[in-house]
Amino acid sequence: MKNIIFKTALVILSLCVGGFSVYWFTSVHQKKTIGQMEEYLKYAASIETSIVTKLATYNDLTKTLSPLKLRKYLLKDHLAIAAKMKLKPIAKEEQIPASVEKKQLVFVENNPENLFYFYNVKKDLRYLHPDAAKILQLIGLRFQENIRNKVLIDSKVKIKFAVSSALRPNDYQKALRSKNANAVLVSSHAFGISFDIFYEDYYLSIPIAADTQIPESLSGKMQSRIGYWLGDALRRQLHAILFETLVQLQDEKILYAIWEKKQRCYHITPAQL
Repeated sequence: MKNIIFKTALVILSLCVGGFSVYWFTSVHQKKTIGQMEEYLKYAASIETSIVTKLATYNDLTKTLSPLKLRKYLLKDHLAIAAKMKLKPIAKEEQIPASVEKKQLVFVENNPENLFYFYNVKKDLRYLHPDAAKILQLIGLRFQENIRNKVLIDSKVKIKFAVSSALRPNDYQKALRSKNANAVLVSSHAFGISFDIFYEDYYLSIPIAADTQIPESLSGKMQSRIGYWLGDALRRQLHAILFETLVQLQDEKILYAIWEKKQRCYHITPAQL
């Protein structure tokens, strides 16, 4: 595995620079740029190697820490949080602006500084209750902390997980249930207090030096593709850390998490609002 990213990235680089002139290829500037690309790829490969050698895989971890730790608090417990706070479900998307005005919902930005990213969640539904949004940020911070306690990597490297569901109004849930029999009729997603983390997709944001001579048209593409490739290659190790993180936060009574095996996600709700 350790050379997969490096070899694949070299192919990408050859495709990216293939359209430039022979002169550019032979210039001093070009050689320096290619050297910087190679250094970046070697750095990415070193991160991959460190994580592979120092982190357990999810399958190894669950030999000693049962996945059922995240089947302790089920749907009734999550719905009880909404009932305790006397929250009303969002029936239709059209009600979202009014709920934002009442501060029942906040829009969750999808920006580079986040420690998560949205996975197939349309922009119109990227809303959560303010406390749920805080819990999402907290999971991201604890996830980074737990990784860095075991792997010495640059603090500028961000390892992000995928959020696959946030607000789901009742009409959305009804349509989902018509396609998926496993979807519940009444969901805590309708209150904006719950979100799902898809545990098989990750992204490694590895910064490129500010003084690089790599053309911007190449650096962004290289950074993005390497980030997703690494996330895919390391998903078993990163899933283990995510699982540990959620168990910690649940044991600390900060959140409830449900392991949803068929959907390959964790359903998360703040334990107290």
